[in-house]
Amino acid sequence: MSSAYQAWTVYDRRTNKNSTAEQRMSMQNRLNAATYDARAFLTSYFEPRSRQHTTPVVEEAPATFPPISTAVLPDGLLVLDLSTSKPGKRKAQALAAPSATPLCLTSSGSFAVDTIVPLLTRAVIVPDTQAVLAEYSIATTPRRWVDPLLAHWMLNPDEGDISINQLISTGSYEDYTNLWATLSKCLVDYGLQRRFLSIEMRLAAVCADLSRPIHLSQGALNAHNVALTAQMNQSIEDFKMSHPAAIHVNVASPQQVSALLYGTMGLPRPQGVGRTNTGTDIKSLSTLAEHPIVGHIISYRKAAKLLSTYVTPFIGVDSVATVWGQTHTGTGRMQCRGGYPLLQTPAGIRNCIVPDPNSGKVWVGADYCQIECVVAAHMSADTELSEMLGASDVHRAVAARVFSVPEGVVTDVQRAIAKRAVYASIYGMSAESLAESLAQSGVSVADCHSAVVKISEIFSGLARWKAELERLPTVQTLFGRPRHISSRHATRAVNSVVQGTAGDLLRMSAVRVHEKLRQTASGRLVMLLHDEIIVECSEAEVVSVAAILRQAMTEGFPIDRLRVSCKLYRRSWGEMEEINM
Repeated sequence: MSSAYQAWTVYDRRTNKNSTAEQRMSMQNRLNAATYDARAFLTSYFEPRSRQHTTPVVEEAPATFPPISTAVLPDGLLVLDLSTSKPGKRKAQALAAPSATPLCLTSSGSFAVDTIVPLLTRAVIVPDTQAVLAEYSIATTPRRWVDPLLAHWMLNPDEGDISINQLISTGSYEDYTNLWATLSKCLVDYGLQRRFLSIEMRLAAVCADLSRPIHLSQGALNAHNVALTAQMNQSIEDFKMSHPAAIHVNVASPQQVSALLYGTMGLPRPQGVGRTNTGTDIKSLSTLAEHPIVGHIISYRKAAKLLSTYVTPFIGVDSVATVWGQTHTGTGRMQCRGGYPLLQTPAGIRNCIVPDPNSGKVWVGADYCQIECVVAAHMSADTELSEMLGASDVHRAVAARVFSVPEGVVTDVQRAIAKRAVYASIYGMSAESLAESLAQSGVSVADCHSAVVKISEIFSGLARWKAELERLPTVQTLFGRPRHISSRHATRAVNSVVQGTAGDLLRMSAVRVHEKLRQTASGRLVMLLHDEIIVECSEAEVVSVAAILRQAMTEGFPIDRLRVSCKLYRRSWGEMEEINM
């Protein structure tokens, strides 16, 4: 039995502990009877484009491929690990086998772009293979290809990135030789094969094209270095002036700060503070936000974090490599693993990331507007939330309801509380965590708790949908991608559905944008970040590329109020201009 199949069996056993068979069937039927047929959508959305390629459309049926052997027969199924395998003559011959023979590739979602570009035209080349093919005068032919690690991720998204050896380590030699046949059967059994072929395998080609260097501005990095260092020094000075005993305390030492706050100053100790917990983390400090000295500590911490993570390590580095993967998260959000932490870069530091300064090109980005709220409103059928999403400023409209004031007099702090309270309500965030995120605004835990309760009353349909979703052993996104939820992580159900559906939207949109850009030769994808797609193009192509992005990201999806905001990044990712269309 393959490890993929074993994993599904284990999940079934976990499910049996959580509910009876009748309860599971009833809940799953309600889930499956949602207003939307995901597979029908995939058929209408992708099949017309599939016919434009030489790759035949594979029907939803079990695959019966011949097993591989140690000799790697030219007409067999070839399994290669792109990260380690160096093909010789026999493997090169297998690559050039008739296109009807599926090629099974694994790469942990990453490719060397210079050697994998032919993959984008359905002719598959693995690292170091070009030289091998040239040496033996072997020509390649367009063919279908599959990645078993992607298939495994679809079946078991919470296992994260694994190697091909890990995938087969629990099975026998027969499991190895029949790996794809087993995985394919699992995909078919759970209705995932069409999605795997029409989305994920095409997205792998997009990831290959994305994995190129990103350029950094040394001028911006040096400016941030000076500013953040000055902020740290000022925070230290303010900290020492806040209390006579602070003059001899190292603000960077958790033990010394803890002794000052809870010993010398006698501030109330947050719950859990003891020998191993100094009580100087942001969550603990947020409960003491009314004391000025705490604000200076937080200011120092934030500046030090930015400096050490995003600035100092990259001074003198002109560009960093990026590796984009589809399997890095359980929800399906795209993630970049490279030399620079792109996804986590705060807005104030983004001007360090720039288009290629020698290309004369700019970046055009399209960002989904309030996508998580839009998805939650659509899937919960909450009419109140849907109506508010039509407002020009959604969070200000919500704040007006929460605090019972006209929109025109809503303060920035009230808007910030309402914004975070909506997401706290969707994802089950506690009032304490909400207060922590608003620590610098001086918002108390009681204020946050009151806002979350009010949000639950206003959006009662959302609350009912969440409660039902958290009882399901298996949830799925709007487009049919499942995730098993154990009873210990019930709150993960909503996160999986909302963020998973948003991730699906971005994945499908990226495939559409990538193929359209290749057809028109009008730019190339640069980044896929959370809810944003960024394309590099010339100044003359800005409007046409923005139109491609808007059309690909909004048209044809069964979701109301799906909107994008198009932006021009002329000099850096941190300096944007709205593109009015």
